[in-house]
Amino acid sequence: MLTALVAAQQSGMSGHMSMETMMKECQTHCQETTASIDQMKTTMEKAQQSNDPVQMREALAQAQQPLAAMKDHMASCMSMMSMMQQMQGGMGGQMKK
Repeated sequence: MLTALVAAQQSGMSGHMSMETMMKECQTHCQETTASIDQMKTTMEKAQQSNDPVQMREALAQAQQPLAAMKDHMASCMSMMSMMQQMQGGMGGQMKK
């Protein structure tokens, strides 16, 4: 996802990334994040139901990487939203929120 952010920033700077492309990127990030949350939730529920401290610790440890990925996705979307706002401002306010 870092590559998507870099590509978005580079394209946004040169004016080649469209609003539609940025929206699709954000939609993809949201879908990936939702899938990751669902998977983590299932893993944690199974660990909790097992009442096994080792399994619970493993579930928490496994959650660290997806959480870091979600944080990256959120940063990428925030960057794209910022670029969209700048594009709107650069269009003389022609686009309404």
